[in-house]
Amino acid sequence: MIIGFDLDGVLCEKQNIYKPKSWRYMNGEERRQYQARRAQHIRTAKPSVINAPLFKECIDPVIITGRKLKDKPGTEEWVNRYTDKEPTIYYLEGEKTRQNMIKHKAATINKLGVEVYYEDDIKIIRGLYRLCPDTRFILVG
Repeated sequence: MIIGFDLDGVLCEKQNIYKPKSWRYMNGEERRQYQARRAQHIRTAKPSVINAPLFKECIDPVIITGRKLKDKPGTEEWVNRYTDKEPTIYYLEGEKTRQNMIKHKAATINKLGVEVYYEDDIKIIRGLYRLCPDTRFILVG
């Protein structure tokens, strides 16, 4: 059985970084500060007390995340520090919007034949439910 996991909000704490305004309205310094806080979160987020044991019991889990490929080094650092697995991680390509995350996750779930997927965002689950009829979704959080 192939089991998939989202990362933020499922295997680790959700990103809780203060963002005073929309990205497009931030000046250069505000953007740099936000990116630094986000990079710190990616490397050091606390693992989920509830879901980490589920992940450890899976034989060959996959992570399908809304993180972008540029976050790969920090993400892999986190996975290596907090898990004893070497899962395949699928990253979002393109703009980080909810619709793009749904498309990315649905395409990956269907391609791999994921039977159970853990997700913390109900709106993403609703989108995936229509696109992945053979997958059971578990809302976390």
